[in-house]
Order: sequence, then C-alpha cells, then structure tokens
Amino acid sequence: MTSTHAIRCLLLLVALTVCSQVHASHIYGGEIRYQHLSGHTYAIDVILFVRSSSVDPTDQLILDLGDGSWDTIGWAESDLLPNDTSWWDVARVTYPTLHSYLGSGSYTLQVSSQNRNEGILNIPNSVNQEFCLRALLVIDPLLGPNSSVHFTAPQNDAGFSWSTWLHHPVPDEPDGDSLSFDLVEPRGMGCGNIPGYQEPFEVGSVPGSWNGVDPVNGTFAWYFPKLSGEYVFAIRAREWRNGTLIGEVTRDMSLVISPMFWVNGVAEERDLEVITVFPSSEAGVFRVLSTLAISLAVVDALGRKMEEQRFSTGEVLLDLRGHAAGTYALVVVRNDGRRSAQRVIVP
Repeated sequence: MTSTHAIRCLLLLVALTVCSQVHASHIYGGEIRYQHLSGHTYAIDVILFVRSSSVDPTDQLILDLGDGSWDTIGWAESDLLPNDTSWWDVARVTYPTLHSYLGSGSYTLQVSSQNRNEGILNIPNSVNQEFCLRALLVIDPLLGPNSSVHFTAPQNDAGFSWSTWLHHPVPDEPDGDSLSFDLVEPRGMGCGNIPGYQEPFEVGSVPGSWNGVDPVNGTFAWYFPKLSGEYVFAIRAREWRNGTLIGEVTRDMSLVISPMFWVNGVAEERDLEVITVFPSSEAGVFRVLSTLAISLAVVDALGRKMEEQRFSTGEVLLDLRGHAAGTYALVVVRNDGRRSAQRVIVP
C-alpha cells in the first residue's frame, strides 16, 4: 500500500467516524439512485428513510464513488410520508451530488451511516448496527449510457392482503432494460454481513411461513407473519441490456407487522396464540389448529356471515369448497367474548 493511499484511507476512516457521530440514528432504510447526464457525468442521489424527528440539516454522508474518490454530501430535501398504523413519523431524505468518471468501468457506490432503528426483531442489538447501502454503476461504450432503476413507491407503502404481508416497490426503468429481482441480506459495518441476521420468516416461525421476492416485478411477500414488531430485509434490482449486467440498486427497508388488520372496515386482532390456519392438500379445505374452544364464523368480503361452527381444542378440517371463489375472513370468538380473525382465499 502506498503512503498516499494509506493517508487517504485514514482520512476516510476519520471522516466516516465524525460523520456517524453527527448523523441521526433511527434509519428505517434507503437506496442509492443515479441518472446519466452526459458523457461520464452522473447525478447521484442517496435516499434515506428515517424518523422525521431525527432529521438534522447539519447531517452529512460520505459517499464512496467507486473510483477511489469520495464526496461529502448534505441533505437537500426531506418530505414527510403519509401516516398509517405502523409508520407514524417516516421522512424520506435526499442527499444529491454530481460526479464525472474518468472512463469506462464498473463502479460500486457505497455509503454508511449510524444507526439502524432500535428493537428490530431479526437483527440483534439493531440500534448499534451500522447501516450501509450499495449500488453498481457500469460505464460501457458498447452498451451505451445507463440510468439506474428507481423504486417509486415509498418504503412504508405496504400492508396485509389477508394473511400475506406485501410491499410493491413499483420499479421504474428509464432506459427500457430488462429487470430481475432477488432478496439479499442487508449490509452492516463496512458493508459486510450483519452478525446474527435472520430472514423475517425465520423469527418465531411457524410451519408454512415463508417470505420472498417476485423475480419479475420485485414484490416482496411474507405469508403468515407470527410476531408483531419491526423487521429488515433488502430487495436487489438488477438491470440487463443485451444479456449483460449494466447496473444494480438495492433497497434496504424495514417492515412493521402489527397485530391488527382490517376486516370489512373493522380492525381485528390476529390472535395466533389461539388459532392457526393452514391450507390442506385439497384446494378450499383448511387445517384449523385451536388451543381453546372457539366459535368460528366464515365472513365474505361484503361482511355477510356465510356459516358458523364450534370447535374444541386440537386440529380440524374446515371445508369451504361449497363457497364461491374469493377471499373470506375467519372470525374467531372465544368463550370470554374476545375476537380475532384470519383471512383465507378459496380458489
């Protein structure tokens, strides 16, 4: 290592340390975007989703531009995202900059900050874990200029579709390139792996639970979350031109699982300690596992009670093949009058 390179690395380490001290914590997620302007010049935006109460105009980030240079960037705008039951103070903060590269090559953009939100269920000691974003920018004269894919939906644009938690990132590809999506691990200190990280479905998992990303449209789906709380995952979007990888962007994001969801305009609690419902090997027939004696009503999308049954403890089969295809709520009532609900789909 040359003395000049060593000095640059030392200066970067000092700068990162100072920056992490002044930058606010409570980061929900983020991504890096870039847009080709002319020649080898690009407009680059670092997008962070943070608690609105933690935004500070003096905050700065240090962006590794992937060519041996770094840029210290301040935030230019912040907009408060609409509230819902899970995200009460989320702000989207944009850190913009311009950079001209000297020539062709593959450049990995990277930025780190402190800290992630506290209490994340699938990251141990999350409030002390560093947050890191990466993006790949490829300059190839044979492929032509490229602007990165943009996730146009905010990170808190998500919710339940009956028993499945969904996030639609709504990707926009400005150059008409082909896209593919996959689920990758979020990054921590030095953009390395986060010790003890688990996929969301692995926390308090139950049989049949899973999560994944649609490789075509990037939609994240988690079937049957069990534990309420905050989780983190990351969606990678890769751009392909003539069969060659020309760029990639990763959205690192949080999700919040609430014990409440909506059945016909009324909030119902999902009481997983009492009832668990799984599909059986026959379409329209469901396995119902109950830890208490309950009354179970089948309610259609218009709020009409289609049938009602009494169940004792243990496992029984619920046959809904006689009902029209569609989505139904299984509304459970305990002997003490407490209600909960589970959603199922009859094909």
